[in-house]
Amino acid sequence: MLATVVAPLIVRLLIGAAIGGAVGASASTAHADGAGVVVVSASRSAAPASDVARSVALAADADVDAIATARRARAAGAVPLEDLVGFAQVARLEAEGWRAYQVAVDAEFAASRLASARSHAEALLPLPGGVEAYAEASLRLGLVLAHLGRRDEAAEALRLAHALDPARPVTTAEFSPDGVAASEAAIAASPPVTDIAITATARASLTVDGTDVGRAPVTVALSLGQHVIVARSPGRAARGVAVSVGPDTRTIDVDLELVASVGLVERDDALAAGASETRAGAAIAEVLTYAELDELFVVASVYRGGGPALLGQRCVLARPACTAIVEIGHVDGGLGAAARELIERLRGASVRYGVLLPADARVARGERRIDGGERCRWCRNPWVIGGGGVVAAALVTAATIALTRDDPNPVVTVDPGDFTD
Repeated sequence: MLATVVAPLIVRLLIGAAIGGAVGASASTAHADGAGVVVVSASRSAAPASDVARSVALAADADVDAIATARRARAAGAVPLEDLVGFAQVARLEAEGWRAYQVAVDAEFAASRLASARSHAEALLPLPGGVEAYAEASLRLGLVLAHLGRRDEAAEALRLAHALDPARPVTTAEFSPDGVAASEAAIAASPPVTDIAITATARASLTVDGTDVGRAPVTVALSLGQHVIVARSPGRAARGVAVSVGPDTRTIDVDLELVASVGLVERDDALAAGASETRAGAAIAEVLTYAELDELFVVASVYRGGGPALLGQRCVLARPACTAIVEIGHVDGGLGAAARELIERLRGASVRYGVLLPADARVARGERRIDGGERCRWCRNPWVIGGGGVVAAALVTAATIALTRDDPNPVVTVDPGDFTD
């Protein structure tokens, strides 16, 4: 599901592989742990979240803190594999263009392929390694344009490549002496500069040619020629744009689209008690993706009928799809046994619901603990209400079964007396 982008060299690795060259970089794929645990802190938790996480993780042989794992992967630059398809496409186009330039001596075809590679790389700009990918395409395009005698275009492409990735060496060890000279001359040139007002949606933070320039709106002094802008704002999809600044350019606007989920795994409130199904579902999808899990157990410890109980769902990455909520009552000290029963029940349940647990009333509002020993055990017995042992609870249970008979695994309540370690 994921690959970790090792910026700034991933595209050079792919190009090198495509044209038979050796490059000193690697892209690593993280290994899935299979299962993970996320604990939703109920409004009135019956047990500490850390104890719940350890008990469930032990019972499921799972990652005890899937959220932390997902956050570490994001911080390390991990991106979903589908995003890396764009990197592979750029690398393929670059390799075709560079091979045509070096082997077939068809500079016009090479320039066309490299221009297409750079155009495709624009969509990668917000991703880790995306700026460097754009720089690599611009560098190679500039060298081919210089060979074709299109000096002004070449100089703009080469200057932009250097601005985006100044640590990228351009030497005769890899390129022709004429190409190296063209790159050095472009970098040394001082084209005219003009003030450009940049605006963006929601006061987005901006980088111009890889340099942070603050939040929009902002006025920046830019040289005439080619530049790239990347804009980011919470709750909106980050976007990179390539622009050409001419003598008459005065303003540039970057529009960012709203998205359902942008970094929700970083937000503690995304899976807090009371979080909506939509928000919780988006966060769980991110955890499943970035922690590279096949299944995720979303659990909470609550009071039910005055005594402790575990609630849980098992979710997989398909919208995501989860089981119904399963409830396992237990006595004090019986958390481990209840966790084992919960996992057994969840792994046998079908996945056909959304992430319901955070918004469930038992989690969002909750009940209080009731002290009183054996009396509380009787008050939690689903067959006994008050002192009469009447059939009201049985009728409610029958109605519940009728309403959920199409689901072989509806909410399950187990008597707490069965779970003592």
